[in-house]
Amino acid sequence: MIGIGLGSNLGDRLENLRQAIWKLIFSSVIEPPIRFSSLVQSKAVVPDSSPESWSKLDFLNAVVIAQTSLGPRDLLKALLKVEAEMGRIRREKWAPRVVDLDLLFYDNEKIQESDLCLPHPAWSERAFVLEPLRELGWEPAQQRPSMKACQRLPKKLLPCELVGVVNLTPDSFSDGGQFERPDQVIDRVETLVQEGAGVIDLGAESTRPGAQALSDEEEYSRLESILGALVESKSQYPWLRWSLDSRKSEVWKRANELFPFNLCNDVSGGEDLELLRLAAERDCPVVLMHHLGIPVDRRRQLDASRSAVDQVLEWGVQKRDSLRQQFKNLRLIFDPGIGFGKSAEQSVELIQSIRKFQSLEMPLFVGHSRKSFLNLISHQDFASRDLESAVISGFLAKEGASYLRVHTPGFSQRAIETQFLFSARQL
Repeated sequence: MIGIGLGSNLGDRLENLRQAIWKLIFSSVIEPPIRFSSLVQSKAVVPDSSPESWSKLDFLNAVVIAQTSLGPRDLLKALLKVEAEMGRIRREKWAPRVVDLDLLFYDNEKIQESDLCLPHPAWSERAFVLEPLRELGWEPAQQRPSMKACQRLPKKLLPCELVGVVNLTPDSFSDGGQFERPDQVIDRVETLVQEGAGVIDLGAESTRPGAQALSDEEEYSRLESILGALVESKSQYPWLRWSLDSRKSEVWKRANELFPFNLCNDVSGGEDLELLRLAAERDCPVVLMHHLGIPVDRRRQLDASRSAVDQVLEWGVQKRDSLRQQFKNLRLIFDPGIGFGKSAEQSVELIQSIRKFQSLEMPLFVGHSRKSFLNLISHQDFASRDLESAVISGFLAKEGASYLRVHTPGFSQRAIETQFLFSARQL
């Protein structure tokens, strides 16, 4: 059994840590059973002689306990390789870093060498290591008073990010009309955060079958008062990321002037090129979703005589290559569009084969929660399908999806943790 400490205090700290643990798992550096701690936030530990700016960059930290087939020295090399792949440049010892991966312990090994010490010599005096370890039921025999306190966040470090759904619409398929007032939305965001969401996805236009398309003004008017009320929530959770579910450049532009977003969830698949230009200008990743029409038209579906995976992959390759030629700095995330122009059986095929979409070399985003393909196994109403949705979340996380858009993050988090605890060792 091994313990690895993870930390980041540069850039998008939460995404840095998610990417690091994803790389460790899917390059087989660590193997199940894997246990993930909650995230903690702490002040940077720096010498008094350090630049003042260093002490102002708070860390997010977590611990993972797992198995490995690598020996201690090869494991250390693998950790350093992941750090380098993510852009860490080792300069001054205490300098801010994109990611920091520390080998805390390796079974009961005791090693004292110039470049490898086990157990880690400083783990017993660092609250940002001790608190996550205690959560996982581990404590070093010798402890010293912590130099700095830390704050536990209501979020686990997982290899996939949970995207909490907030529909500001009167007609969404499972929760229409529930979150139209600012107080309702604030309460909803609080619930999603406490359940473990790391991204909040706000949408003001329904895309369900038969929904009415909105004008730019109609969509923005639903957003305007809500965004003003959420400013305090944004400052309360500085690590939380915000996504705008909109396919219109004018809505995106006006909304970002009031409330800057971290993700653009574009269900149109990049049809509004001005929207993509604006996102690229802000270095904001865009979720590129496959579809056959927005809102959904049940009469239009993928060709039933061909593999659904092949058809969506072909679309993804064409879109990716075309957009990368037009926008050099555009960061893309791929969504296979579960339920958008697919039969129930085709949606299941896409989920079962989600790992094949990694060939696109884009992070994978899946919105499966409560959707109609679950009619194949459930006669519950849409709002009562969170158990089924959570089971699928666990499967998708094990298969390498990076973002899961869900209505109840708490159920999905528990399913994902269970999946990585009991999965076969080789992922």
